[in-house]
Amino acid sequence: MTVNLVDVTMRDGNQSLWGATGLNTAHMLQAAALTERCGFRAVDFTSSSHMAVAVRYFQNNPWERIRRMRAAMPKTSLQFITTGLRFIAWQQADPDFMRLVYRRLQVNGIRRFVMLDPMHEAPAVIEAARIIKQEGGAEVMAALTFTLSEVHDDAFNASFAKALMASPDIDLFYLKDPSGLMSVDRARTLVPAVKAVIGDRELEIHAHNTLGLGEMSSLEAAKLGISAIHVGVGPGGDGSSLPEAQRMVANL
Repeated sequence: MTVNLVDVTMRDGNQSLWGATGLNTAHMLQAAALTERCGFRAVDFTSSSHMAVAVRYFQNNPWERIRRMRAAMPKTSLQFITTGLRFIAWQQADPDFMRLVYRRLQVNGIRRFVMLDPMHEAPAVIEAARIIKQEGGAEVMAALTFTLSEVHDDAFNASFAKALMASPDIDLFYLKDPSGLMSVDRARTLVPAVKAVIGDRELEIHAHNTLGLGEMSSLEAAKLGISAIHVGVGPGGDGSSLPEAQRMVANL
């Protein structure tokens, strides 16, 4: 069995630990060659919020940042995360505007998209995935966002995944645990429940280490056939970020 790693340092580690202001374009370019050599499945690279921070705090051109990193890391997929039909502002955007956004992101170098809907509205995820495929054909990964409640049990997550399976434009899935609440016991039931629904499509895990559970739930998920674990490199890992990469490799 092969378990890949997805590096989150530049986007989620940067956001979780440093409010997205810890790394500017120059910092990222300095790390590009080393990151490329690591052979990550993908690099969680940017979002519309990160693009806004690039302009407001650093006066960096976020489109140039994507282009230059694409050139510096030609073999590694750069990932963009979004809540569907939204770009920089928190209000929902017009679908035609989002079509333009998704087209330009792919033209500039984004090769992988994470589609996240906080309300678990399957039609919204499916529509965004369809537009992305039409505007460039990048890989689309749908998020199954984990939380603890009487409603959000394994059956709920499996049902949401099943609804998304109706779309041929969604290539793979990931369990997204932004609060780091997933226990080892819960991973043991949740991973098989989702895998039973999605068949041969890949399933990754993105579990924050806020409470120290992210590392353990990710390792348990690896035993259950997860295809990739999301990690942060060195100071970009642990805490409210994702498990640290080198330690994760040693434990795997």
